[in-house]
Amino acid sequence: TDWLSAIILKFEKPIEKQSYSIPTGTKVIKITGNNNYLFGYSTMNISANNQHPKISSFELDHLLFTTNKDTLLVKIKEGYFNPSIALELSSNTNNIVLNNIGIVKLLPTDKPSLELAIENKSDIILSGEHQFSLKNITVKDRSTLTLTHCIVPNIDMKIYNSMVYVDPLNAIDRLR
Repeated sequence: TDWLSAIILKFEKPIEKQSYSIPTGTKVIKITGNNNYLFGYSTMNISANNQHPKISSFELDHLLFTTNKDTLLVKIKEGYFNPSIALELSSNTNNIVLNNIGIVKLLPTDKPSLELAIENKSDIILSGEHQFSLKNITVKDRSTLTLTHCIVPNIDMKIYNSMVYVDPLNAIDRLR
């Protein structure tokens, strides 16, 4: 209603969510960050979508996409912070690698038989909040994984020179 707000609204562009279609035949998605993750955190939602697998974000222009055989390489551009993204995966994709990703709250929903590798000083908060299935988790290279609010029957984990914090708020039947 005031003159300043009218000027700002005139030049303000609406923010729209953008998406990148995951190529057919992609079995591995490797997301590589940079060192700009000291402040705040982002989220990464993982769900199943066999019809239209894609990666969505309001900040998709902060990411570079390349493919190498059956691997989709996603690189966060230098100078940008980790954007919050949504991964809608097909049943073909069975492995996610998080490399040098800092302070990301990972929220898987219904993607079965998924293997997760956390490496190179990544700092991941895995929050189930829904029942999900992860086949194997590997944490290595001075990375940190925090398990909180996970409702799962089994988690198999391999830890190499890293730390895993298991919050008492979990409902995990077997953690090996």
